[in-house]
Amino acid sequence: GIVLAFIFEYMDPTFKSSQDIESELNLRFLGSIPRRNMIERSLISDPQKKSNYAKHYQSLFDQLYFSIKDRKIKTIMFTAATSEEETSTVMTNLGFFMSQKGDLRVLLVDANFRNPSLHKLLKVENSMGFADVLEKRVPLREITKEIHDNLHAVPAGKNELNPLMLLDPAKIKEALQDIQGKYDIILIDCPNLKSYKDPVVLSLSADTTIVVVNENQTRRKVLKMGLKSLQERNVNILGSVLNNKTFPIPRFVYERV
Repeated sequence: GIVLAFIFEYMDPTFKSSQDIESELNLRFLGSIPRRNMIERSLISDPQKKSNYAKHYQSLFDQLYFSIKDRKIKTIMFTAATSEEETSTVMTNLGFFMSQKGDLRVLLVDANFRNPSLHKLLKVENSMGFADVLEKRVPLREITKEIHDNLHAVPAGKNELNPLMLLDPAKIKEALQDIQGKYDIILIDCPNLKSYKDPVVLSLSADTTIVVVNENQTRRKVLKMGLKSLQERNVNILGSVLNNKTFPIPRFVYERV
C-alpha cells in the first residue's frame, strides 16, 4: 500500500505545493489561498473581518505590496492554465485588500470576453463594458462602477466580435491611459492560457503577470505549454499563487510551524 501510494504520487501530473511550482516553473511563489469551507463566501467584501481565508489574502497582499512599490508596477494581468482556477475570485479579493488595507486606489478590469465573470462576482450591470471601450463607443470613465471609495470595476460588456480583434495593445494602452492617473493599481482578468491567445496579447499591455495555479488540478504540462507562449514574448511574470490549497493536518499546525 505504501509503495502504491508513492507510485500514484509520482505519476500525478498536477501541482501539489509551492515547491512544485518553484522547481517546475522557476516562478516566484507569492502565496497560497486555502480551499473555502461551507461557511466562507467566495468574496471577502470586508477584509477587516478575520478568518483563515482572509488571513491568506492578507499574506498575499503583504508579499505583493513592496514589489508593486519598488518596481513601480501599475497594471497586473491575472491568468491561469485553464478556466477552473478561479482567477477572477483571486483577483477581486486581492483588489478588496489592496483598496481597504493598503489604502490604494484600485481598478478591476474584466478583459475575459470569452467567459466574463467579474460582473457576477460584484453583482453589477454588464450591458456595457471594456469591449465597448475598445470599440470606442464609450470612454472608460463612463462605464466604471464604484464598489466602494477606493475600489472601482469595469465589466467586460457584451461582445459579438472575435475578442482577438479587440485586444490591440495600442487600443488597450490608450483606453487605460485615459484614467491611469486616477488609480494606483489596475488589475486585469483575462482568459486561460490553454484555450486562447488572448493572454499573450493582453500581457503586452500590462506591467507584469500573475499566474494562478490550482492545487491537485492544474496539470504541469498544460501550464508549462501556456507559459511558453508568454516567455517567448519576454513577458514579465511577477510570480504564482497556489489556489484551493488543502490541509491534510489542521491549519493551525501549519501556521505555527
